[in-house]
Amino acid sequence: RIADGSEWYNAHLDSLAPGIAPGVSVGRGQIVGTVGNSGNARTTPPHLHLGRRSGELWVNPWPTISPVCG
Repeated sequence: RIADGSEWYNAHLDSLAPGIAPGVSVGRGQIVGTVGNSGNARTTPPHLHLGRRSGELWVNPWPTISPVCG
């Protein structure tokens, strides 16, 4: 969870960076893992599913992350 109470979800990572675990805070530019095709994506090219949940609703994460995307 982050300060506003929302939760973030990352799927299909190949590996997590050292020290990354549920509940660990991350900062801008910090590597959290490497893109992969794990889980039910084994037959697809490497990619990342990024989700954000606020309460019981899944919301578009783009408005939150776009200011820090290059």
